Amino acid sequence: MNPEMLLSFLRDNAVIDDAQMSDLRDEQSRSGKSIEEVVANSGVIRLTDLYQMIAQALGTEVVDVTTMEFPADLLSLVPPQTARLQGVLPLDFDGHLLRVAVVNPLDPNVVDNLRFATQKDIGIYVAPAAQIYTMIERFYGSEVSDMEEVLASLAGDAAAKIGLGDVVDIESASSAPIVKYVNTVLAQAIQAR
Repeated sequence: MNPEMLLSFLRDNAVIDDAQMSDLRDEQSRSGKSIEEVVANSGVIRLTDLYQMIAQALGTEVVDVTTMEFPADLLSLVPPQTARLQGVLPLDFDGHLLRVAVVNPLDPNVVDNLRFATQKDIGIYVAPAAQIYTMIERFYGSEVSDMEEVLASLAGDAAAKIGLGDVVDIESASSAPIVKYVNTVLAQAIQAR
């Protein structure tokens, strides 16, 4: 979950005060642990109670995604990159409402982004982030595997277009719009470092 959103939620619901909020924020950035772990380890609130409190505030339920089944047609409703980027896992679709478990249920932008990406009405459920990420990895794969597939596809396309012994004109190849764009992005990233 987004640390600031969760800490603000806990403060607004009188679970922590401003001093505790600051301490939890510092501990999270010092330890590198998820904010949920930091909050639970501090003894402020148990994780199960935290998830229940969030679900109640949002008018939804807490679900255990490890016990659910995810048919391919359901998973296909959310593109893999969207699932990973937004931290969402589709749970059910009734023809109108797509129900999803969300890593950051306190962020209203997630629902808006998912509604835009899927063109469906969205209902959210709360589940532990680790469970959601595990299932996303299991059913959608990792970003690394997607990138490897794209690179392999590009290499295959390039190899098919260029035969052995063919001469490649580097000037014309590097003038392609996509190459110029990628070079610009890389140059900006290097300058930003």
